Amino acid sequence: MAKPSERARMTAAGMMAERAADADLRTGAAGETGRGGGGASSLGTAALSQEAAQAGAAPPPAPGTAGAMKEKKAELSKRSIATNLAQDAWLLSRAKGWRVGPHGLIQRIDARGNWITVPSGVDADLFDISFPAPNVGWAVGQTGLTIRTTDGGNTWRRIPTPTREDLIQVSATTELAARIETRNHQVWETTDGGETWRRSRSE
Repeated sequence: MAKPSERARMTAAGMMAERAADADLRTGAAGETGRGGGGASSLGTAALSQEAAQAGAAPPPAPGTAGAMKEKKAELSKRSIATNLAQDAWLLSRAKGWRVGPHGLIQRIDARGNWITVPSGVDADLFDISFPAPNVGWAVGQTGLTIRTTDGGNTWRRIPTPTREDLIQVSATTELAARIETRNHQVWETTDGGETWRRSRSE
């Protein structure tokens, strides 16, 4: 059996529901006649909220609030994903355990999963890196920059290239053989460590 206080709250809630229905009917009628539709709706919502608070019930949410909050959360989520992708884009590389970045950055991953920076000897941005063997690696970057290591990344040496365009991709197969690609999709190949280059026929 409900206590007196509970019966009072139930009665108040029932009265509030009846008044809400009546307010909705009045608001609809006002909207159809074009006289004070928006004002009646706002006043009705405010009155119901005050009555609900006095009766101990949660006030009805303002029209459109839930939808606006949901849209805002979705927009923030999209911005966060886009920001993370933009920040991580320069780290992408096809060489396992190695990555490159701005200002000559070269990093390798150690046994504990930590990224360790190794000196590259250059300051230009690097865009790709390739290791055909544990001790042999090639890296490429801005204005035709190409560097190579033969001691596992401890030291790097510049390799002359036939272009001053940005190099965005490198694929090396040995210490002497590599294939590089410019931002304009020109492909060059060497089989003698960069002493000579030839345009690829597969462009």
